[in-house]
Formats: sequence, C-alpha cells, structure tokens
Amino acid sequence: MCLMSEAKLTRKILTNLRKQFGGVWWKIHANVFQGKTTLDIFGVVLGKFFALEVKLPGKENELTKIQAFMIGRINKNGGHAKMVTSFKQAKNFVRRVLES
Repeated sequence: MCLMSEAKLTRKILTNLRKQFGGVWWKIHANVFQGKTTLDIFGVVLGKFFALEVKLPGKENELTKIQAFMIGRINKNGGHAKMVTSFKQAKNFVRRVLES
C-alpha cells in the first residue's frame, strides 16, 4: 500500500525535475474552465516540451481515455509525453529525450 497521495507525488516529481534539469516546469490545477484534458506536469527544457501524467504505483490502469489521447496527441505533434509513477521514471524519460 502506498502512503503517498498523487498530489504529494506530483509535487515531489515537479520539485526534483526543476532541480535535476532546470528549464521551466509547472503544474496546472484543473478546473471547470479547462475541461478534463489537462495532464499533471508540463515543462520545457532546452527547447523540448514535456507533459507528464502522474499516477500512484499500482494505479497505472487508471489512466483515462482522454489522458491517453492527450499523451498520444502531444507525442504525435513533436512533444514528449508519458505517464509516470515515480521521480525515477520521470527523470529517466526526460534524460532519454534530452540525450536523443
């Protein structure tokens, strides 16, 4: 059982991405004006756009159809998007993109 909430995990990932990679990283808190298409974390590092959907470990199957659609759409249009369940996953994803 994971004792960390998704919000706390998102904050941890966001804080550590800022420290590890610099650039600009932010979270948009979804509200009634934005609809359900907003992912959890966005960033730009060295001209590359990132979008991450954070899920707790073991909750990967809870990715919604619209979240999966947005991840695919961002990737199709030259950005880099992924669902992650830890800072390690996020760090490895960003590092791979930046090194490619």
